[in-house]
Amino acid sequence: MKETDKDLQEQRLAKLFEDSAVSDMVSKDTLSVDPWRRPIYSILCGFALTMVTLNFWYFDFLLPTVGTALLLAGFSSLREQNKLFRLAWYLAVFKSPLYIAIRCVAASPLNIAIEGIYADLWYAIGIATSFIALFQLIIFRAALRTVYRENRMEQDRDPLLWTVLWYFCTLTIAFFQLQLHIITGVLLICFFAATLVSLSKVARQMSAAGFALRPAKVLCSRWVLVTVYVAVTAVAVMGVVLITSHNLHGVKLIEQPANMDTEINQKLISMGFPEHILSDIPEEQMSKIGYPVALEYSEHIEEFDNGDALRMETVYVEDGSRQIYVIHYFTWMEGAPRWSDGLYAWFSDSEIQDFAYVGSGLLFEKGGEQYSALLPDLEYGYLDEKPQNISICSTVRYPFGADERRGYVMMSVRYDENIGIMAACLDYYHPDQPELVYSKRSVSAMFGLLGDGFCQNYSTYYIHSGPYNESD
Repeated sequence: MKETDKDLQEQRLAKLFEDSAVSDMVSKDTLSVDPWRRPIYSILCGFALTMVTLNFWYFDFLLPTVGTALLLAGFSSLREQNKLFRLAWYLAVFKSPLYIAIRCVAASPLNIAIEGIYADLWYAIGIATSFIALFQLIIFRAALRTVYRENRMEQDRDPLLWTVLWYFCTLTIAFFQLQLHIITGVLLICFFAATLVSLSKVARQMSAAGFALRPAKVLCSRWVLVTVYVAVTAVAVMGVVLITSHNLHGVKLIEQPANMDTEINQKLISMGFPEHILSDIPEEQMSKIGYPVALEYSEHIEEFDNGDALRMETVYVEDGSRQIYVIHYFTWMEGAPRWSDGLYAWFSDSEIQDFAYVGSGLLFEKGGEQYSALLPDLEYGYLDEKPQNISICSTVRYPFGADERRGYVMMSVRYDENIGIMAACLDYYHPDQPELVYSKRSVSAMFGLLGDGFCQNYSTYYIHSGPYNESD
């Protein structure tokens, strides 16, 4: 009888525990705390963000950076689960500093391929990092399948297989540089979106399976790791941007101003040549001008939305042989280049008999001394971006602490006798925000739209020595 009463009491206690609020609370907490959820979602979101490229609002920097940090955090939490997760974590650790290094190189002038070998090397690095990501995705899939096998359970579906296939197809297209029609591109995007939806089911599968998780020691939380990694990457990239945007080669001290008493300079001054421009151009360049017969001068002041102001001046000088010298001169009245500006000077090429690049330079004051420097990334002639014009283009940047920032480009041209008018222009690109991938700023100036960060000084000149004289 006592045994029966004891058994009855135990049954009542068990029933009481099952029906109690404490039991309900414990059950709910147990179900809400899923050890797989956070690391799996971190990994899936990390892969998704590193595979997506959006080239606006700095998403091309922000999304892959956050994705790289999420992969590191997710695989760090699962590295003790099996050897495959540990291998994927090793790859995440390897990729994290490598990604920062690649972003810093991309933000520097090294991103511009001067020779073919640099272009091939940069292309090879991009392909290699992409295939590392593919290999990491394959390892992740194999690690999850290993967990299922260890727990003697069958996996309902295999969405990661389709993700691997999609990413492999994308890399194949990039590797062989295949030209796809827009329909194929849209299909790839739709397939990728469907793959992301199926990936979200992986975490729910892991939660429903109820697998035990071997905890790994984590030094900091996921969001702390992501925040710190993004901050370190941003500081490193912005440091490179600032340093390279104020780094000049070929800087020399101007020991004395140009000689204004030479015969040619006195003649030019009497014709209306601005003395402040004449004093900045070396005498050996001005000596290229023969006996001047005509001179015209124009000026344009551009005020940008951020308060910066740039004065742009153009001087035409013509000698008796129909050789016309064009001097584009610019001076910063307010503000200065911060992220490396772009310059594009050009004139029409109709019936050109002769063209010559005479000279150019950047000038500034620092520590009470006057300096001149070569224009960075200088190109001139018939450029691929604008083959219809004779062009001079370059980057514009000054060192830290520079004052009285100014610069010029000078070129000469001779037209056929049946041409009576010519046009010349200086386009200037002044970005208000940093560009985190280094490119030829002059190309931005070439294709700039009339709006924020872009200005233009366009002028025409009537050729005096010829059939179409301005006095006619």
